[in-house]
Formats: sequence, structure tokens, C-alpha cells
Amino acid sequence: MKYFDENLIKFLNELEKNNNREWFALNKDRYEN
Repeated sequence: MKYFDENLIKFLNELEKNNNREWFALNKDRYEN
């Protein structure tokens, strides 16, 4: 059973490396979907 989608894990890993407003603004759609 999978609790977290692979896309979520990828997003969180990228966020950890790029934790800034500019990166988040460019990736906001990924966060909201």
C-alpha cells in the first residue's frame, strides 16, 4: 500500500534543496495539485 505519491516525494526532495520563494513560485502548480 502506498501512502504518498511518487510526485509528492520528488517535490519534497526538490523543495529541500531549493527552499526559497523563487523556486516555490516556479513550482507552485505542483504544490497545489
